[in-house]
Amino acid sequence: MVMGDQGYDRDKIRKMLAQQVITPCIPPRCCRRKPVHYSKRLGRRRHKIENLFFPTEGLAAHCNPL
Repeated sequence: MVMGDQGYDRDKIRKMLAQQVITPCIPPRCCRRKPVHYSKRLGRRRHKIENLFFPTEGLAAHCNPL
């Protein structure tokens, strides 16, 4: 299984993963014409794990003392 964010929602990537018998867990972009299935539960877990490794990503602009 491959977990990714919406930036990896491309038919080319999904086709490559299908050829290697790998299940993608990638949420679809809002502009996608054909909806695709993905596990929202696993997507939430991916988000929690991502926040565990990068907890201060959004705080960089607020920490500037200037």
